[in-house]
Amino acid sequence: MTDASNTGRTSQDQRSDARLPTVHVATVIGMALVTFALAIGLHELGHAAAAWSVGGDPAIVSSTDMRGDLSALDRWGYLWTGAAGSLVNWVLAGLGLRSALRAKRNETRVAAWIFAAVNGLIPSVYMVASPLMGFGDWATVISQFENRWLVRLAVGAIGVGLAAWWVRRVGPLLERHLAALPRADREAAAITLTRTVWLAGGGLGLAAALSSPLGPLWAIPIGVGSTIGTTWPLLPMGRVAGGRALAAPEPHAATVLVPRSSWWVLVGGGAGLAFAWFFGRGIPL
Repeated sequence: MTDASNTGRTSQDQRSDARLPTVHVATVIGMALVTFALAIGLHELGHAAAAWSVGGDPAIVSSTDMRGDLSALDRWGYLWTGAAGSLVNWVLAGLGLRSALRAKRNETRVAAWIFAAVNGLIPSVYMVASPLMGFGDWATVISQFENRWLVRLAVGAIGVGLAAWWVRRVGPLLERHLAALPRADREAAAITLTRTVWLAGGGLGLAAALSSPLGPLWAIPIGVGSTIGTTWPLLPMGRVAGGRALAAPEPHAATVLVPRSSWWVLVGGGAGLAFAWFFGRGIPL
């Protein structure tokens, strides 16, 4: 009886040691592809809708830009059109944050967190990068004003403030999600999650840029910059959240942060292919 009992405990220990990975990478890639496809696609469609609403004639939207006849726009029309893409992302970020706070399942909470984090970082960091590098939405808006250096500094300062504020909102939420994991897994899970999202977004931006009508010389820097370049705060956010989550108590039952989901893998793959093919080439309006 003693030998059988010991054998039983050993089997249980082996089953416990053979836990699934805390983050299923392919599932996270699927979540990230859906997020970036919607974030960038709706951003550009937001520009087109805004331009049309003030007398412009948008002709095509792609993964890198919106083009058309904007000659009828005045200064405030350019401001509205240039800001509209970012406004769309901020609305999406708010919806994602609300879902991340209310969702019950780990898988849904993390997908919503990714959606919120990405959609909040893209427009915020873009407000800093576009004026600094002299191209893109905000550079076009700034060109309509006489005191360009003053406007450039104001837009950049607002972008820095928004990015910092958003990191403070979504970072602690990631810590709460990580607290469901055993302490030993939290930091590695956070780094794997954020790094995978960041790289998947960059890969999608690059894939779409390769078929852009702008040509690779312009499209690749824009495509990669609008994804990897605007969401780089994910990387330090993951490290900080993973480290801070170590202070939370051990959970009552071990779990995984992102379980394997064939649905997310398939939907994400489909979204990524559709975005790279259609938005990469450009969609006539």
